Amino acid sequence: MGQLTAMSTATAIDRVRGELHRELAHMRTNLDRFEILMAALSAFRRPVPNYEPAFRNMGHLMLTAHELH
Repeated sequence: MGQLTAMSTATAIDRVRGELHRELAHMRTNLDRFEILMAALSAFRRPVPNYEPAFRNMGHLMLTAHELH
């Protein structure tokens, strides 16, 4: 009977160890998601920088057909 109890204990320890590994992996995934969400929140809280487009490559669109000749 002693050997059966030792095997049962070893099996139980292996199950608990496996469950702990699964939970840690799940926590890592949640922490990664949390980190991404916090970075997004931080980015959205900053004011939008001044933006003035420089349409340097779009000058030809302002020309008439006669000027494009």
